[in-house]
Amino acid sequence: MSISFLLKESYRVAKENPLIFVPLLAASVIGILLSLIFVGTALPFAAMAATDPQQITTGEALTGLGAAIGAVFFTTLVSGIIGLFAHAMTVAMADQALKGEKADLKDALIRTRVRIIPVAIAVVLVSVLVGLASLLLVLPGVILSFFLIFTLVSVMTDHTNAFQAIKKSMKTVAGHIVPVFIFFLIVLGLGLVTGLIGGVVGVIPILGVFLTMIVGGAYTGYVTILLVALYRTLPGQGEGSVDAEV
Repeated sequence: MSISFLLKESYRVAKENPLIFVPLLAASVIGILLSLIFVGTALPFAAMAATDPQQITTGEALTGLGAAIGAVFFTTLVSGIIGLFAHAMTVAMADQALKGEKADLKDALIRTRVRIIPVAIAVVLVSVLVGLASLLLVLPGVILSFFLIFTLVSVMTDHTNAFQAIKKSMKTVAGHIVPVFIFFLIVLGLGLVTGLIGGVVGVIPILGVFLTMIVGGAYTGYVTILLVALYRTLPGQGEGSVDAEV
């Protein structure tokens, strides 16, 4: 099975199952709203402190700074958790659709809720490992990310725990370097195009924020479908094999 077939198949699945994009788009909307509510409340105080610092005392400045840091931390944490849940739901729905079933939000929600602990552990482990590898040089972190690319997919579709998923992802990539590397390049290429489109529509007042969010959600959703499709077609995953033909 060629890479071009996977691209077309992923597009077909995306076209026939638009609900797959709902979790990621919803997570983006919630993230923006949280930023406006919590981070936005600290902006007027910060602006006043920057323009006329004599209007506030040191205590007020420290209190405002603490509130701003707390707001950013809370928003980042909650947005990250919601984004993680949304990504796991997207993997579940993509797997469901690629099996020939209709992607269902309720079913994906149930599957993700059951698997959320191993998903969270896997994401934390991958983040720590990649972070430590990146401390040495950027390249080791990129290489490790490459080998751990199927971790979340394995947790959601194979029902493995975090450690098993990491091991399986590394073994799968090691056994199929060429097709996975081509996929990696395709993702980078699509990301570049998406970034350019997002940059263009992002300059539109007010509407640009939502258009950028839609473009980003479409990219992430499609790449997730493509990732699951690739994983399912690799030998040993139950759906035939994929070669390096483009």
